[in-house]
Amino acid sequence: MIIAQGLLEGRLELTDPVVERILSCCDCGYCAVRCSPDRIEAIRAVKAEIAARGKMPTPGVQVAQFVVKNHNLSSKPHEERLAWLPEELRSPRKADVLYYAGCGGCYSVPAECRATVKILDKAGVKWTTLGQEEWCCGYILYELGAPSKVGEITEHNVNALNNAVKNLGVTKVIFQCAACLHFFREYPKRYGLALDPKLQLLHVTEYFNQLIEQGKLKLKEWKGTCTYHDNCVLGRREGIYEAPRENLKAIPGSRLVEMEQNRYFSQCCSGMPRFLGAHPGYSVEPDAQSLRYRELANALTEKRLKAAEETGADVLVTTCTGCQRTMGLMARKNRARIEVRTLSEVLADLLI
Repeated sequence: MIIAQGLLEGRLELTDPVVERILSCCDCGYCAVRCSPDRIEAIRAVKAEIAARGKMPTPGVQVAQFVVKNHNLSSKPHEERLAWLPEELRSPRKADVLYYAGCGGCYSVPAECRATVKILDKAGVKWTTLGQEEWCCGYILYELGAPSKVGEITEHNVNALNNAVKNLGVTKVIFQCAACLHFFREYPKRYGLALDPKLQLLHVTEYFNQLIEQGKLKLKEWKGTCTYHDNCVLGRREGIYEAPRENLKAIPGSRLVEMEQNRYFSQCCSGMPRFLGAHPGYSVEPDAQSLRYRELANALTEKRLKAAEETGADVLVTTCTGCQRTMGLMARKNRARIEVRTLSEVLADLLI
């Protein structure tokens, strides 16, 4: 924070070591619960200055460009966003629930999206998507120093959701991605925009709990042991800690064990470094500058995996596609004995 203050006041030069230090912030919010108020907005202001001066690593610049051009975090065409769904289900239709799948699920972990849809179908839920009108929420642009590009994206998405209320009868939006949920709950007002007040915004785990309580979602017995990884946005940003755990506790015969660092104190699995070239799939080949973040990201991921293995659990469960992909890749690389799965996948496999 002293470095950030010096930069914003013009008393420090934006040298490469300073850039490296600022960009090593994972945007996890751990500082807010461990020792100080949340400083993320100050860090983001410095990241914007880093980007403005052309010092953002190439992969980070490219991800921001992909979001603006293709409306997603990958380099794939926007038209492929719902390629994981059968073609007859991709168009918007009358429904009570709108499923906002998000970039991570659609492009990186489509199995999670298919699992969620399977759960909704089994529970008899009438659901729809926005079709091609679903864009990236834009949250990542704040982290990559490009907040000025978020307004147009936000206006499009807010209008799309409000139109879904008016034209499709939607009353609930369930989000696969915690960042999308957080963005729509907190950020539209920054641009003078507002969602229809009739619209309820829920994370999929919150909605799954409703289905379980209503007796619409029944699960087979599973005599396995699992541990749950609180992702940073769903936890520290949105305060949703118990809903995922209640999902897991609803599985007959299952055993949930906690890692030492859990809930408010959960450790980030790598956060921002993966968007700066530390992990494949989020950008093209990393440049020399971005390679600095690979060691940091790998160390964080390996530490979190070790904590999960120390619980004796068979499965490490997460609700974040980024966490699942990051820790899943590392688990396979290291031949870890623990399997990394998303919560939707776990539940979908146990449906009665």
